[in-house]
Amino acid sequence: ENNNIERVWKVVEDCIDKSHVEKQFFVKRKSQNLQWMKKLVYEEVDYCIQNNEKMNTLQMEMNKAVAEEKITPYEAAKKISSYLFYK
Repeated sequence: ENNNIERVWKVVEDCIDKSHVEKQFFVKRKSQNLQWMKKLVYEEVDYCIQNNEKMNTLQMEMNKAVAEEKITPYEAAKKISSYLFYK
């Protein structure tokens, strides 16, 4: 009789463990999907910049200006994003 209780308890513990593992899997999967989406947005923006002649030229100008310390990286990024999103 005591042996049966131990087996039942083991099944209960296994179910609890499995539910924790599955929950953690889905929580991690949600986080991965959000990270993947963010990465894809960045890639899409970069693609738009690289494949638009005016944007590509602006980015090269901003790269040069930042390298020569004529403009801050923040200012350069604002100019690029302003042109990209508000042209």
